[in-house]
Amino acid sequence: MRKNKRVKKNHPAYSEDVMSSEANQVRSTSMEALYQEIANQVNNVIPEDWSRLLLYSEMDQYRGATFFYYYPVEGKDPIYSLDIEDMEHIDMDEVQNGLSNLNGLLRDLWNEFIENKQEPWKSLNLSLDSKGKFNIQYSYDDLEKDGYDYI
Repeated sequence: MRKNKRVKKNHPAYSEDVMSSEANQVRSTSMEALYQEIANQVNNVIPEDWSRLLLYSEMDQYRGATFFYYYPVEGKDPIYSLDIEDMEHIDMDEVQNGLSNLNGLLRDLWNEFIENKQEPWKSLNLSLDSKGKFNIQYSYDDLEKDGYDYI
């Protein structure tokens, strides 16, 4: 059987392995789109040019929390995401809505794992620089079982 030929699930020649490459491609495409949306949303929240950002998110079925630090181009010290709303000439409601939308996109990413029958992550670390270099690490450790509180 050729790998690119479609076979119905109830057909005797059906194989999860044959279909998995197509499913992985769809999953990969939707995950890449979510990564791009997350990066765009973070960029929309940050009120100045930045060189690098580090984002952390925790998620489970009942709650989610996200924060990040970014490094301004004109500065050495990182800026905490929740400090943005205290900056001069910043609309606090706009920042809070942007952070809420960011958390919603990370919830979508978490749900994407469930929809694709993968174990959902408990936390993630994402790093991104202004040139587009991107890295994401997922953790599946249950923080509460290890004696930690969720953020």
